[in-house]
Amino acid sequence: MVDTGIDIQDTGGAKREAVREAVNTVAEAVTEAVTEVVKTVMTVSDIKSIDCDRASLTQEAIKDAMNTAAAPAFPAPLMRESCRQDEDLEGECTEVPPEKGQLLSESAADFIDRIKNYMKEQQSDETPNATTVAAEDADDGSALMRLVKIVVEEAAAVLRTVLSWVVPDKMPLQRYDQYLLRDKKMSRASFRSVFNKSHQERLQIDPPGATFDLFLLCLLLEHGTDKLAPSGDEFWVEPGNHLEYQLTALKEFRASVFQGGFVTQKNLTEKAKSAEEILTKILKGAGSISDVEHKVITQKIQEMTENIARAKSDAHVQWSVSSYGEAILSEEKAQLLVFMGSPQLRRSYDNLTCQGLVPVKNINQHLLLEAIFMEVDIAEVTIDGNSKKVDYDDLFNIHSTQQHGTDRPASSQAVLLEGPSGFGKTTLSKKLMLDWSKKANVPRGLDNFALLIHVDCRNPHIKSFSELLKSLMPGARKMFTDDDVVQCLRDIKTLVLVDSLDDLNMSSLQIVREVITAAKSMRNMTVWVLSSPEAAEDFHKTVLSDLSASRLSIMGVPKDRRGELAVRLYKELVQHDCDSQESGGLEAFINATPRLLEEYWRCPLNLVLAASLWVASPESVKSLRSAIDLLVQTDKLCQRDLLEILKETPSTRHFGVSELEDKMKVVFFWLCNEALFAIKRNGRSLAEESVKRLEHACHSVALPSGVVISNFLTKETFLTASGEQSVYSFTHKRLQEFYAAVAILNRLSEKENDVDLTKVLFDLQTVLSSHNISTVRAQEVLRHAHSVLSETSENRKKGLFGKINTVFSSPRETAIVTILREGSHHPPTLPIWRFQNVFAILLSFVSLLGEDIRQDTARELVLLLERTGLRDKESWLDVLMNAGCDPHVAREMARCIPDVLDLDGKITVRDSRVPAYAVLLKYARPSRVKVNISSDPEVIPSCLDLLMSLSQHPCEVQLLLKHDFLHPKVISNVYNVTLHHVFQW
Repeated sequence: MVDTGIDIQDTGGAKREAVREAVNTVAEAVTEAVTEVVKTVMTVSDIKSIDCDRASLTQEAIKDAMNTAAAPAFPAPLMRESCRQDEDLEGECTEVPPEKGQLLSESAADFIDRIKNYMKEQQSDETPNATTVAAEDADDGSALMRLVKIVVEEAAAVLRTVLSWVVPDKMPLQRYDQYLLRDKKMSRASFRSVFNKSHQERLQIDPPGATFDLFLLCLLLEHGTDKLAPSGDEFWVEPGNHLEYQLTALKEFRASVFQGGFVTQKNLTEKAKSAEEILTKILKGAGSISDVEHKVITQKIQEMTENIARAKSDAHVQWSVSSYGEAILSEEKAQLLVFMGSPQLRRSYDNLTCQGLVPVKNINQHLLLEAIFMEVDIAEVTIDGNSKKVDYDDLFNIHSTQQHGTDRPASSQAVLLEGPSGFGKTTLSKKLMLDWSKKANVPRGLDNFALLIHVDCRNPHIKSFSELLKSLMPGARKMFTDDDVVQCLRDIKTLVLVDSLDDLNMSSLQIVREVITAAKSMRNMTVWVLSSPEAAEDFHKTVLSDLSASRLSIMGVPKDRRGELAVRLYKELVQHDCDSQESGGLEAFINATPRLLEEYWRCPLNLVLAASLWVASPESVKSLRSAIDLLVQTDKLCQRDLLEILKETPSTRHFGVSELEDKMKVVFFWLCNEALFAIKRNGRSLAEESVKRLEHACHSVALPSGVVISNFLTKETFLTASGEQSVYSFTHKRLQEFYAAVAILNRLSEKENDVDLTKVLFDLQTVLSSHNISTVRAQEVLRHAHSVLSETSENRKKGLFGKINTVFSSPRETAIVTILREGSHHPPTLPIWRFQNVFAILLSFVSLLGEDIRQDTARELVLLLERTGLRDKESWLDVLMNAGCDPHVAREMARCIPDVLDLDGKITVRDSRVPAYAVLLKYARPSRVKVNISSDPEVIPSCLDLLMSLSQHPCEVQLLLKHDFLHPKVISNVYNVTLHHVFQW
């Protein structure tokens, strides 16, 4: 979904220049590294010749070093050595750095071959100054490869023997995948989660397991026998001589070999001895639990010892170097990425919190996920349109649908999780990240992912998937090229969480495209996409069409746990000052909420706002009538607290209360406009120019910008290619949409011959900013303008103010689309679905507009809301309820969307929808109406109006009054008369 209406600033020139500088820096470091590598493998005379002529370093050598730096076997020492020799080699390398396309064109084995061949050539030359170096002290480049041979060949041979001992019931020609699935009854879901694509293919083509590598053999031992502890058991990491721990030690030893760099003759013996000790313990442990004869175990240990001794002493390494080099560059590099990247990812996810939404004094603004998280109702939407509940523990065990147009599963799994704004999508993604990092109480299957990558679609600073991977795993920045770090994921079971899809910008759109492209070719990647329903529909049909995709929907907080969640939130907000009586009162209020409001508490955001408001004023919560009231009360609380802060701030405490309130109105006007501007840019964070405008607004009325801005916004940190960057953001998208709706309302409320003082100042400040007027000078101009306009505001006449309105703002537009297009570079392509919640909030403000534009505005908003893709009847009824069942809104809904509301068919009315249908039925022509009321009709608002509306329709009416049936009583005369009219037909 391409959004060409986003205002993107072109900063490519500066970034390209930064890239050039980075390339030059890398070239220098690489040349230094090559010099040190050559010096370590050459004789003394050769070193002297290099010292005399470093210009002999060729571009081929640079390319080889780049390959070596990217390969897992040789990274750390090269980087350390290059840093040590900065002074010695500074300024002496004049070679041109290789282009990006040349990277990884040769393998690490080619590099070692080149070094060894060069050494042979040097040894054949008769050099007068040659010096003989003891073999045990020389590093001829083959010591590492001999150690690799021990790990790759000898260790694998031992594990094949062990596997035959612990799984004696497997038939010789039986494939291991058949053995696991049929004989061991391993589920296919578990099988796919344990063994990646390459492993599955190897299991199918090699029944005896002769070509199985060490990693695959370890997986078979961990999951294919009952003689060892279950996978994930603490026995695998508890030190001791038992087989489970020794297998873990072998894997760690293998990883240390491939990331430890060059091996000298001195430490080859030591490392080989370590490998021999581990393998001996593995053979003894496996023989013991499998009742293998002592003689057989001793024989196998003797064979292993002799093979290791032979490999250790083989100076010529008579085996295929290139084959082992390729293994290093593929599977070993992937394992290195996991070894380095997984701990870095887990550390970054360990301290995730949820941002508090209301700046109430003395409350906690960073809520611990583990303290407040509660499972919400989640339903899986099946192909036939039905739904079934999915528990949090089973999120990764749902069944994928088939690819569109095929009968086979897709190459990767995708899950589209949709839910309205405020229903906890981001909180759920954070909980998954936190569970994965801590490895405790995780949903089944989550711990099978070696890497978890979080894609924040709100982040405009990361330009590609490879750049994101390197930013999340900084250790990979120096070790892998851009292409290489993505390709490594082919052999790594990876979960990618794409959060806030409806906040896509041009940068994150590119990342999502690359993620989906990678997922289509990688069976080991699972992609979760979290989105609002309006943004999810097209994405599911187009982008996910080639993947086996499941669709989940967040239904909200379970009814019987809403009070509990509210109390959790309250306690976490106030922490040590928690009053059990107050928290109990909040729980009682939520649980006893009238049916008219109880549906609002399905939304976790509403419970967060209610708990925050309860801290400051329980009465403000008790007076709520709709979800929009929550936002209004939240804004009032923000402004009230800001006023209290300004009254105590030294620079503003000399102002009177009314004067401070006037100044705050000016800033609030700016804030609302910037909220709208940010939504046009498809972002929740403010652009730099927006922050400057807000600062100018504060300075123009002599308010401290830092205090004011931080009262409404929060500082949020985004990853960048070079680190992190902090920006101002709205605490939640829902609050931003509320402010944006207020901005549009202000425009709609302008009178033709009048002008809004704050609007004039806003436009004036925009002009000053666009012409790069200095901050100091701009403040002087704005203060003077504010003073002049304030003095003459009592004498508003067409003359002066008509001219100002013409100069600084366009004529008043009642058309909302025209207001939205103002300032957009591509007005015709402005994605209207992005404003769905803004339009819904605006409908609740229709009653505040003048009578002359109220009906026209209601009609335009209903038509716009329909164009955003709102198709669900219940969602439309929520909109009407939040609008206070305004008759203008109800009339336009009945005119514009009668089919959606089913006003000409069969209508069922329940307690919470009584007020909505009380006004809608005035414009409906139903064939049958069923009123099913569980509560006392006399306490349900508008129940009498509903009955009066029914009396006007000659249709079938079924009236079920359950409360009155269970608790008979004498009804009032008014109800008696009304019911008589209903049934007189």
